[in-house]
Amino acid sequence: IANNHIDARTYVDLGFEHRILSDGARRLSWFGNVNNLFDRAPPVNPNPVHYDIVGRYFTMGVRASF
Repeated sequence: IANNHIDARTYVDLGFEHRILSDGARRLSWFGNVNNLFDRAPPVNPNPVHYDIVGRYFTMGVRASF
């Protein structure tokens, strides 16, 4: 290998959680996440295990416990 340098990448992930109901033993909250906010592509690399190859993705949901 003549050049074994791989550029670094910085990924920005955001997340939030909002508790809607919280009294005693009952709890209700909703949440959301954005991974790879700016949709940064990984560097050219023969081993993509160390980088985000999926791209930007969103997760949302509701958590409830009783």
